Amino acid sequence: EWQALWNKKPSWGERHAICGDLSPYASMIAYNYNTPMNASLVKSEVHRIFNEVKDECAELYQTYHEGKPIGQINYTVWSDVFVCKSCGKEFVYWDASLDKENKCLRDEFYCPHCHTKHTKNTATRAFETVYDVFLDKAVSVNKTVPVYIAYSAKGRRYEKDADEHDRELIEKINGLHCNYFVPTYELPEGYNTQQPKKAQNIHYVHQFYTRRNLIALSTFFAKIQSSALPNKLKFIFTGMVNRSTKMNRIHVNNFFYGGGGW
Repeated sequence: EWQALWNKKPSWGERHAICGDLSPYASMIAYNYNTPMNASLVKSEVHRIFNEVKDECAELYQTYHEGKPIGQINYTVWSDVFVCKSCGKEFVYWDASLDKENKCLRDEFYCPHCHTKHTKNTATRAFETVYDVFLDKAVSVNKTVPVYIAYSAKGRRYEKDADEHDRELIEKINGLHCNYFVPTYELPEGYNTQQPKKAQNIHYVHQFYTRRNLIALSTFFAKIQSSALPNKLKFIFTGMVNRSTKMNRIHVNNFFYGGGGW
């Protein structure tokens, strides 16, 4: 068209992408996909920050292997706690419903105390009141417990049931202060925010995370903020945040076939 109009070939110059979207998150994605970057600098900053966070937070993810605290946790499986509608006693959903032989969670399971039959939809979740240091008030939360841990030790991967040391470590972590920024924004009203509010009793952003992951992610974010490439590294950071929340689910089939599925 240019040649037909001006009888000569165009002299192409540098092209610039102009991206716009009503969603701030979509705008950030578009910006990072269309902005050139120094790959070697990004790689260098990622490794530097990762090693700094690993040194600072290593004890938070420590577990015992062969009686020694030399294991590093890769992920922890948490389970809801239910209250039996017949005897009123609490029981752990994972323990009651897990079928290791058929590699699944049973649709129907029984209270280990009185053997009353339950389903996940009809069982009553247990709640507990805890002091939220970030909100400076007592809040009611779904009661959950660690049940299974995948970890690395001596260059190999292992799995085990959560033991007393793991539970004690979590209690210790829950009493730690976070030295960096923590997002305490209240969830807005909306269709998609009703699920965490109703199903998990989550009403603030920081409640999506265990205290352990919250401390580690806040440490990551603080170091990204002061890095040479904050925008690029925030883009990478958002890719792992969704897999670090309480909403992340385990796929039991993959889990038992060695996939460690999340």
